[in-house]
Amino acid sequence: MEKLCGGPVAACWCCLLVVVFLSGSSAIAQTRSNAPIVRPGCPTHCGNLTVPYPFGIGIGSECALDSGFEISCDTTTVSNQGRAIFRGWSGLRFVYNISETQISVAHSPMLATNCYDSKGALVRKPPFLLQTYWVLPIQRYYHCSLSPENKITTIGCDDTLVISQGTNITSTCSNASQVPHNGACSGIGCCQLPLPKGSNKVYNISMLSASNHTRVWSFNPCSYMFLGDTSRFRLLGASDFSNPNFTRRVVETVPVVLDWAIGDLSCKEAESSSGYACQANSHCVDSGTGFGGYRCECDYGYEGNPYLTQGCFMALDRPIGNLSCNEAQKRSGYACQANSHCVDSGRTGNGGYMCRCDDGYEGK
Repeated sequence: MEKLCGGPVAACWCCLLVVVFLSGSSAIAQTRSNAPIVRPGCPTHCGNLTVPYPFGIGIGSECALDSGFEISCDTTTVSNQGRAIFRGWSGLRFVYNISETQISVAHSPMLATNCYDSKGALVRKPPFLLQTYWVLPIQRYYHCSLSPENKITTIGCDDTLVISQGTNITSTCSNASQVPHNGACSGIGCCQLPLPKGSNKVYNISMLSASNHTRVWSFNPCSYMFLGDTSRFRLLGASDFSNPNFTRRVVETVPVVLDWAIGDLSCKEAESSSGYACQANSHCVDSGTGFGGYRCECDYGYEGNPYLTQGCFMALDRPIGNLSCNEAQKRSGYACQANSHCVDSGRTGNGGYMCRCDDGYEGK
C-alpha cells in the first residue's frame, strides 16, 4: 500500500517536499518567466528587440555595463515601436538581434555598388557606394569584433576584388542562364571570401572590372560588394544584377555579425581584478575571438543572466551541480532530503545528480 502524508509518522520529508514544491512551483515558475534580464528600473525592450544586460537601453542611463554596451532606442519611426541603434561598432547601426555571444547589426556602410552604361562608364553612384576601394578593419572596437560568420561577397559577372595582404577573388559568367537560381553563391556571378580571425589588421579592398561590364552589360549593368552573414544571403539569379532594390534587400536581410566580449582581459586575469563581471553561480569563459576579453555563463544546473546579481537561478529540469552522488553526499549542501535518494545524471563530462523519492513515496 502506498504511503501518504497523513499520519503522525507519515510526515515524511519526501512527501513534505511535494507540498512545498507544489505550493512554491508557481513562485518558481514566475521567477523563471520573470527572471531579470536587465538592471532594476531599466527597460527590457526597444520595439521587438530584447536588450539583455550587459547591454542596456539609454545613453548615459547606467543601464549598460559601460558606454560600449549602450543601445539607444529611436521612437521617431513611423510605427513608433522603437528601433534599436548600437553605437559600439564603427558608427551608428540598427540592431537586429542580441545573443549570449553576438550582436547582429545593419549593413551600411559596408556595402558598395558600381553601375555602368553600355560603353563601360560609371553612370550613377548609389548611396551605399563609398569609393572604388573599401577599408575593412579586422580589429576590436570597444567590446566587439567581426565574427568569422561574415564573409566578403562580390556579385556580378565581370568583377574582381583585390584585397591587400590577402587573396583576390573573381566572379565571372558570360550569360544570364549560367547564374544559379537556387540561392547559392557558387562562384558564378557570386563569390565569397572568409575573414581572417583575430588578425588585427586593416585591409584595403578594391572592386575592379576587366571590361567595365561591357561584355555582360545587357543583363549585368551593376556589381556589388558587401560584408555580412552569408547564411542570410540568397542569390536569386541574374535578376539580382539589375534589381534596383538589391542593395536595400541586402541591408534589410543580411546583417553584420559581431562577436562581443567583456574587456580585453583573460578569465584568469579578470577574476583577480576589480570590475569582474561574472556574478554568483556563474563562471568565466575566454572569448576566443583572438582579441582577448571574456564572457560569463551560468554554472551547470543554473540558468539566467550571469552578469546580474542573483541572475543565475537553479534550473528545475537540470541536474544539480557537477558532483556525482558519491561526492555530493560527503559534502555540505547535499540537496536530497529524507525518504529520497540520489541518482547520477549520467551526462558524460558534466556530472551532477538528481533527487528521487524512495519507493512508496511521492514527490519531485
